[in-house]
Amino acid sequence: MAQYDLTNQLSEYMDLHLVFPLLEFLSTRRIYDESSLTESKYQLLQNTNMVDFTIDVFRSLHPGEDAPAALGEKREDVVRQLNYLQQQSSQVIEIFSKQDVTDVAEKNRDSQELWNYLGENYNFQREQLEDVFHYGKFMYDVGNYAIASSHLDIYRNIAPADSKFYSSAQWGKLASEILQQNWDQAMDELERLKDNIMAAVHLTQSEVLIQRAWLVHWGLFVYFNHPQGRDKLID
Repeated sequence: MAQYDLTNQLSEYMDLHLVFPLLEFLSTRRIYDESSLTESKYQLLQNTNMVDFTIDVFRSLHPGEDAPAALGEKREDVVRQLNYLQQQSSQVIEIFSKQDVTDVAEKNRDSQELWNYLGENYNFQREQLEDVFHYGKFMYDVGNYAIASSHLDIYRNIAPADSKFYSSAQWGKLASEILQQNWDQAMDELERLKDNIMAAVHLTQSEVLIQRAWLVHWGLFVYFNHPQGRDKLID
């Protein structure tokens, strides 16, 4: 069955974190030797901040051996970055937990209205919003997809569509829902991202084609797991 495996071709259009579910699927199908799949997983993890997971996989490959010292150093660095970004974004999260901000956000779909309210009442600055994005992205990098999803959602719902990190926040939000297997939310994000790609005036034709290609491949997770996914795929 290995000759029918399309993992290599699919992974070219996937975020690194989305490749791990593909490897888990291959493991259940027993197409390849388990140790080779584990080694592939370990090599992929080198490019993430999921250090504890990396150490666990190393130990499964090398029972009884100590994890490389570089991983311990990397873990310390990740913890330092995490604490810093958490502190930087904490004030914004506190603001968004306030009832008046929640009410304004629910009543106004226009991000500019919410932005104006935050500026007038909380002296909210663009740099603070970017702190939220960076923390959300970092949480995604360490594999905490639930927190990543909530912070990227905050950024996306306030930032103008032409903001520097807006597109990354959209893709990160979709990936976070896929990796949590929240298929209803993932389908909503998929449809929203599709509409935004088609409506984006700042993208070249080539960039639109590239993003649509990525969207089709990421969407496979959603279409084949959501109860109405196959019907939407046909549509």
